[in-house]
Amino acid sequence: MQENPGPHYPDNRGPLPYGAAPSGIPYQPQPWFLPSPAGVRFDHLARNPAAQLWRSIVGTLLVAVGFLAIGVVVVVAFTVPAFLFGLPSPVDPETGAPEPTPLGLAMTLLSIAPALVLVFGVAALIQRRRPGTLSSVAGRLRWSWLMSCVGLALAAMVLGQAAQWLVLANSGQDAAMFGWAGWE
Repeated sequence: MQENPGPHYPDNRGPLPYGAAPSGIPYQPQPWFLPSPAGVRFDHLARNPAAQLWRSIVGTLLVAVGFLAIGVVVVVAFTVPAFLFGLPSPVDPETGAPEPTPLGLAMTLLSIAPALVLVFGVAALIQRRRPGTLSSVAGRLRWSWLMSCVGLALAAMVLGQAAQWLVLANSGQDAAMFGWAGWE
């Protein structure tokens, strides 16, 4: 039979009455971020002790409303100066889509960047999980894995551009078709 040594108390005097704290040991508040369950898959990292249905619903609604608000602010912030300085509008007035210009691209990218910060904040405040768990089971950005993916993406992009150039050169098509979609 295995012996159970019982609970271990910091000062070896035994349990204290309810509500009392041992002398000499300061109160340590619980951390806001809850630990990730050990050994779980990436898609189960949000299943911490605070995981409840209302947190998922509120978090999703906050991200959706925040993304729309960020989009409106960024579009207004780009459209008003473009109008004041006589620049072409970064938004197509008929469709509402960003124009395929550098200004339209900057507007699109600057609406995505704050949305990423918003998602990190919602994960931290609503789900009580570290924002790093949104990108990896390690809880941080894994740079070696990211660089491997970037290398493969660049290789695929170069091969795609080379294939496009070969097809256009051998078919006698106009070389003006070569380039990035939407860029004249």
